[in-house]
Amino acid sequence: MHLISVVLSSATINGIVFGVVNNFGVFYAYLTEMYQNDNESLSDFAISSPSNQNDSVIKTSFANQTSSDALTQSLIAGVGSLNVGLIFFCSIFASVLCDHYGIRTVCFIGGVLSTIGMYASSISLNLLYLYITYGLVLGIGASLVYGPSLAILGHYFTKRLGLVNGLVTGGSSAFSIVMPILLRWLVDRFGIQTTFKYLSVLMIALILCSLSFKERIKRPLKQNNSAKKNLADMFFYDALWKNNLYLNWVVSIPMGLFGYFVPFCHLVKHARDIDSSYQGEVLVMCIGITSMIGRLITGPFADFSHVNRICLQQIAFASIGCLTMLLPFVTDFSLLMICCGLGLFDGCFISLLGPIAFDLVGPEYANQAIGLLLCFCSLPLTTGPPIAAYFYGIFNNYKLAFCLAGIPPIVASLLMFNIIRMQRIQRRRTSTVKLGIEEPRMNEKNLYENEINFKNDMVTSNKQSFLNGEKLHLLINGSHDNDSYQHHSSVIDNRTTPEEKYSINQ
Repeated sequence: MHLISVVLSSATINGIVFGVVNNFGVFYAYLTEMYQNDNESLSDFAISSPSNQNDSVIKTSFANQTSSDALTQSLIAGVGSLNVGLIFFCSIFASVLCDHYGIRTVCFIGGVLSTIGMYASSISLNLLYLYITYGLVLGIGASLVYGPSLAILGHYFTKRLGLVNGLVTGGSSAFSIVMPILLRWLVDRFGIQTTFKYLSVLMIALILCSLSFKERIKRPLKQNNSAKKNLADMFFYDALWKNNLYLNWVVSIPMGLFGYFVPFCHLVKHARDIDSSYQGEVLVMCIGITSMIGRLITGPFADFSHVNRICLQQIAFASIGCLTMLLPFVTDFSLLMICCGLGLFDGCFISLLGPIAFDLVGPEYANQAIGLLLCFCSLPLTTGPPIAAYFYGIFNNYKLAFCLAGIPPIVASLLMFNIIRMQRIQRRRTSTVKLGIEEPRMNEKNLYENEINFKNDMVTSNKQSFLNGEKLHLLINGSHDNDSYQHHSSVIDNRTTPEEKYSINQ
């Protein structure tokens, strides 16, 4: 029964956190319209224009307005980007805190911070204030519950970890199905500030879910080991940095995430630009539905022994990149199908993060490996949406933004070929060791020694052949032939060692 409560709690945490994060596009569309109608709210960022303009200013107002709109939209997108960036960046600190204070305590504190940050966001919609409340406080709080909610699964499940991760990460998809329509209805009926208050009540569930987390595997800490020292050990930890498979993986994943969050942030506004009657929230809902399907399918499929999880994630990355690049060139039903494809491969990618980390570093250090990976993912996730918003402000469309966003996932999928190659080499070495055969390492010194040994073997073989021939000749002609014997003795003296002479004479 406790296993079920852990799975449900972890799924609920993932659902609430990413149900809100993935639907920031709903808030972005409304905030953009509001700030464009009221530039005074942007005074803290010094980009608003004075109300009284002379003739010389009016002549250049179009260029200035274009630049101002681009910067405005970029700053608004930065609120959601800071939130998701901190969720991943602070995961490494969450891992350290979990080692010292336990997963349950850290998750509880994260739930409290998330509730405070969401409620504080409802007080004022000033951008600078939202950067602090929605971006900073809510981002840190969500980070303290997200990473540990995945790490706790390794304490309870080993054989079916892929299936369990699929169920847990499917929680975010389940919330993503409901949240777009719900948020739009709440914002239309009550406004953004009241919607934030309702969401703060939802955040209380994070606190309740954290109470079910009880660790079974505890990593012992050294005596007198401070949190600062433990954090430094994580960054310079030999078991992680000397693991070439993990090192290549931790480089490839962040590389592909520069454009990952762009569709989630800008898809609603892109749909409205195509046709004002389009409901972009429905597209986000479709992504959530197919993402849940992808996670539920990928989880058990990845548990088969002959399935390469890295290869599955590679296919997902390449598909996400190609579909993202197609977004600005399709409309109507084609746009809906592409969004469904994005969700399907997004579910595949997300559900494999935990199992791959356990495969590469083992359950003992999986928490640290996941935290370090998510930390490196924070920068690309933070920078992608503001850059896309800036390009939209300049060109007034998302063609360039979505095309650029699709390139990094494709590049990352190509980099992952090296991981697959290294896995094959590792499997060959493992099978060789099991057979009791040590695989030689053919460096330059080994090659030189092998060549010398080969030449010596050839000389020895030729000597032995010659000596055997001489023995046969002596046997045929007889040892009484004194001249022949002297001739052969002289040959033996010149070409043989003392030991070989003794062997022949015998």
